[in-house]
Order: sequence, then structure tokens, then C-alpha cells
Amino acid sequence: MRSNRTKLVGLITLCIIASLLIAPVRAEEEYHVIATMQAPTLTSSGGFGSDLALYEDTLLIAEDNAALGDLKKVGRAYIFDSDWNHVTTLQAPSPKAYETFSRSVDVWGDTLAIFNNMNVDDIEWAGKVFIYCIVDY
Repeated sequence: MRSNRTKLVGLITLCIIASLLIAPVRAEEEYHVIATMQAPTLTSSGGFGSDLALYEDTLLIAEDNAALGDLKKVGRAYIFDSDWNHVTTLQAPSPKAYETFSRSVDVWGDTLAIFNNMNVDDIEWAGKVFIYCIVDY
């Protein structure tokens, strides 16, 4: 014979599963634009928003095809705060054309990971991931 506790756990589990199965889908009209982001420095074919990551109050947005002077597709990444204000811009430590810094980005806590599709030790497009730590902004 099942105990009352076992019955209660079973009932709670059943309620959770049922709520997940019949949870209403939010209608499109319930979502509203609260901010529109753009690169602080607009460039033709820069690819702003090609990847992004959001964690708590930090938004990291990639612009992997951004140019730097005459160098094409160098790439940049932008950090925005919780009020959607631009905080800073990151670039590869030694930018080179066609290396697409910020091809992929991620953020977790105060740590950023930014992929750079670059040559490494004469191995073409081997790639590197740069790890940054947000100190204060």
C-alpha cells in the first residue's frame, strides 16, 4: 500500500507534467520591441548581430565581418549593459584581414569567449578562442 507521501509526490509530479503539456503558447502580440540595437560604428556588410550572447546584465554582440581601415572582415564584438547602452568594443589583439574575429561569441558571468577564425602557426584557419574577463564597467 502506498504511503500518503508517495501519493503526494506522484500527484505533484502529475500536476507538473500536465501544466507543461497544456501550458498556453504566448500569442505574438504579447511581445513588444523594447530596444533596437545597432553597431556603434556602422559599416557596410559588417554583419552586426551575426552572433550574440546574453547573461544577466551583459549583452555581447558580434560583428564578424567589420572592416578596420583597409583590412576587410577583421571583426569586432560589442558589450552592452542591462540598459542597452554600449559599454566597450573588443577587437582581436592583432587584427588581420579575413580572420573574422567574433565569428562566435559567448558570455557567462564576467567571462567572455570570442572565436577568431584565424591562421595559427601556419595552419590555415585553425582558429583561436580569446577569453576575456570583465573587470568593471
